[in-house]
Amino acid sequence: ALYPSTVDGCFFRALLFVHRGQLDKGERMLDEARASLDAEITPLLREGYERAYPSIVKSQQVAELEEALQHRRLLREGLCERGGPEEQSLSRMWYDRLRAMQPDADYWQNSLAIHRLIFGP
Repeated sequence: ALYPSTVDGCFFRALLFVHRGQLDKGERMLDEARASLDAEITPLLREGYERAYPSIVKSQQVAELEEALQHRRLLREGLCERGGPEEQSLSRMWYDRLRAMQPDADYWQNSLAIHRLIFGP
């Protein structure tokens, strides 16, 4: 079960809110996820990069979800358009990040779920 106060609980609720277009609620969940991550990642970094890697990936995913949320907000407000330069830039940046990530289906699955919010399946 995903508990609401955990990093994953906040992250997946934020993903759902962004998917539904409830951007303000998504933003609040992302703030909670980031706060939980801050408390989690610092002690793990002391233990080493390998131990902290899953949390580092999760922090990247939180950042990407925030980027998706902001892009959806810009689309809603008519400040950018589908397929425009902003979207192309986002696509390149996310592609580069994905290539830098360890080839692990669990990590990639969450990242690709975020990317689908903007680019579809």
